[in-house]
Order: sequence, then structure tokens, then C-alpha cells
Amino acid sequence: MIPGFVIRRSTLADLEALDDLLVLGRLVKSGPPDSFTLTAAKLWVNPDVTLSLVACPEGDLKRVVSHAQLCHKATKSRSRAELEDVATHPDYLRRGLSSALLGRLIWSAQHDWGVGRIEWISEDIPDRTDARRFYLEVVGARLVDGTDSCFRLNLPYQASDYMRPHFVNPFP
Repeated sequence: MIPGFVIRRSTLADLEALDDLLVLGRLVKSGPPDSFTLTAAKLWVNPDVTLSLVACPEGDLKRVVSHAQLCHKATKSRSRAELEDVATHPDYLRRGLSSALLGRLIWSAQHDWGVGRIEWISEDIPDRTDARRFYLEVVGARLVDGTDSCFRLNLPYQASDYMRPHFVNPFP
């Protein structure tokens, strides 16, 4: 629990706010985020395929200030999840919102989806320095051997003292 904030599942009504947040978080550098097709929207709201969470101030549940999502990627040889679109509005950084979102997503990947690992890309550029440090030092992820931008978190998750309160069921 982050005092003053509510964490909830993203909805289609949040899409415009998420586009703005991704631009502010500098995750989209070459134009606006892609538009959603009907097929993509159906997958995005399917909890077996995508889990997208947002953090909002308690008094304004329509105001999205932080976001992260997981996509379930099961193949014959692997069962994994991909972390995508981790962004927090610059005015709300360092309040524990990303920790709260990621802890809940990791819990879901492990307990609901039963995947063996979570993977994601975070470029080795100045805009991502704090995020990369957070992934390595707080979350406990590791860079995939031979890469400088591919992160992996093996499950089951051994939460650090800091992450333990956030490693909870997002929908108790």
C-alpha cells in the first residue's frame, strides 16, 4: 500500500492518459504511441494475456500517474512474461509507485500465470539510468549475458526487504 494512492487494473478509458504518461516518461521517442486495434484492445483487457496496472491519487481515480504491464508469452519451449511500459509521471517519482506496481505484477506472474521468468528491455541511455539501477538494485533483476539492455528476473521471486511489502496479490 502506498499512502495517498490507489493501484488498480488499467481500463480502456485510461488509454489517452497512458499515451501521455509514456511520452512524459520518455518511453516513446519517435512520435505518439501506436494506436490500438480492436484485436490489440481485446488482448489488452484479457487477464490471461495482459495485466496492466496503474497508480492514481486516492482523490482522483481517473488521473493516472504511474503504469506498468506484463504480457504473458507462453510458447512450447518457454513460459515467460514480458514487462512493458513502466512509467511514472515526473511529479510523482520516488514515492514507491513503480515498486508497488512491479511487486504486484511479479506476484501475478508467479502465482497466477506460473511463469519461470520475466524479461524486458531497458536501453542503456541517460534517460533510463535511474530505472536500470532500480531494476538491478531494488527489484533484483539481472542483465542477460552478452547484452546491455535485456533484463531477466527468474521466478520464484525472492523479494528484498524493500520489495517484500509490494510482492502481494493485486486483487485480494
